[in-house]
Amino acid sequence: MISEMNERPPIPPLPERPPSGERPAWLAVLLEVVAAQGEHIHRLREDNPALRDEIARLKNQKPKPTIRPSKLNGGESKGRGGSDHKGK
Repeated sequence: MISEMNERPPIPPLPERPPSGERPAWLAVLLEVVAAQGEHIHRLREDNPALRDEIARLKNQKPKPTIRPSKLNGGESKGRGGSDHKGK
């Protein structure tokens, strides 16, 4: 269910917009409303993880862990598997 919420709904193909001088007044207002809704949705998506972590904290649960990217493909290897160590 959560993955469904992260997916964007498909946008049907739209006809080309007429130049701003030829647009009806209601269309300009509608475009402003759509832009404002897009910005509002973006802010909500940014706030949602922090609010989920706060709810978990208030319920005395652990917040979602931050998982670091894998270091398997490149960079210095620390720990096991290096040829620098000599066996017994």
